[in-house]
Formats: sequence, C-alpha cells, structure tokens
Amino acid sequence: MYSQNELQNFNRAGVKIFSGGTTGKPKKIFRSPENLVRCNIIANEAQKITRHSKIYTVCDMGHAGGMLAQTLPGIGIGASVEIEPFNAYKWCKKIKNYTHSHLTPGQAIAIMLTKNSKTLDLTNIWITCGSDRVTYSIIEWFIDRNASFLANWGMSEVGPIAINKLFSTRNDLKDLKNDLSTIGHSFTNFEQNNLKKLSAETIKSDPLIPTIIGDKQYCEVEIQENRLYVRGEICIKSGWFNTNDLCRLINGRFYYLGRNTNNF
Repeated sequence: MYSQNELQNFNRAGVKIFSGGTTGKPKKIFRSPENLVRCNIIANEAQKITRHSKIYTVCDMGHAGGMLAQTLPGIGIGASVEIEPFNAYKWCKKIKNYTHSHLTPGQAIAIMLTKNSKTLDLTNIWITCGSDRVTYSIIEWFIDRNASFLANWGMSEVGPIAINKLFSTRNDLKDLKNDLSTIGHSFTNFEQNNLKKLSAETIKSDPLIPTIIGDKQYCEVEIQENRLYVRGEICIKSGWFNTNDLCRLINGRFYYLGRNTNNF
C-alpha cells in the first residue's frame, strides 16, 4: 500500500488513475496537481473532512473512488488515512475507529449481509457511496444505523465528487421514495424491511433504475435528450462532457435512468 509521503507526492505531482470503462474501454487518466487542488477542496467540503478526520480507505486505489474520493483530499490537509483491501467482516469490526469511509454499492451490500453488521452503530460516521447505482435499500439500511450517508455521482473523467445528496435521517428518504415511485421504482421487495428474507441476489435484483444521482452540484450540469452533460474545473477536459448517463430532473434532484450504449 502507499505511504503517506507517496500520497502527498501524488498531490504535488499529479496521479494517474484508471477509468471504470463505462464510457468506453478502460484507460489511464492523468489528474494534474492543479486539477487535484480543486477536486480535493470540493471533496473535503462535501464530505466534511478535516485534519482531525480518520479515513478508512477500502476501495481500489487505481480508481477514482479509492484514490480521489477521500484519500488524497484527506492526506492533503493532514487527516489520518488507513488503506487496506476490503473485507466486509473486518470493516464492520474496525469502522468505529474512523470518521469516514467510501464504499461501492457492492461493498455496501456485502456489509449489509455480514452477520456482525446486525448491531452496527454508525453514529458520527460519514459513509460516501458511489461508482455504481446507489439503491434506496442501501441508503435506508445505513440511515437506520445512524450514518451520515452521501449518495455520490462522479466519474474518472469528471471528478470523484461531482453531484450528490446527503441523507442523515429517515425524513430525508421521504422525497426520494416519492420521486422514485413517480419514475417507476418498485419497493415490493423491501416493504417488510426484513433483511432475513433478502439474499445478495435479491438486493441486486431490486429495480436499480432509476436511482438517485443527487441534488447538489460541484460542476455545471445540463440534460440534453435525457443525457447528462457536465463541465467545470474538476473535469479533465474543457467544454461539455457527454457522460452517456441517462437521467431525469425531478423536484431539483437528478435521477439515473440507465446508460446510452449506442456510442460504444
């Protein structure tokens, strides 16, 4: 794993990460020091990361979620960062020692299905979840355990923290549920809120489209023919970038409707 000095050097000299391949073939993307400054400022602001924060990084360090979402931003202001491969059981045992962690939806599901997560208390812990579709059931589960939960949308080409929504209480779920129902999301599998009846496959088969993208933007956003276009200082290219994500704006909130694959 990387040392603190190596991570600081990335902030000074720039870093290469791999794209996820959702907009074409996976490729290396260079983030310049100037670009990282802006990305780090936004990441720290959006996630309330300070020099007193303790970050537990379990995402792939070769991708934006592991390297850029919390790790480099935290290192840049002197926060404590621990990096290790993801293990759901270990995450549940160790998370109370930290203030922040970034998870993929797949990792979140693994945690939800881990036996020692049943009594998990995430009070005063910030969870950012992104890199794939963040479902209602995932948000609800973490909110019920008192986490501050940031459903986050970002891309390797755009920036790790670009559009998101913070959920802190069950009241925050009301508008989300109403919007998803309007678009056509089904809650049939989760009305009884009984995790014992759920398997990993059941959770994954929950209608993933639509899902929340967010209501707070850290870049310019436009929707053209249902496609999400973005531009701004956190992007690696100037001008409007076609994300190929199909989305819809409802009540000031962006929702993911699938991907346009015609260009691939």
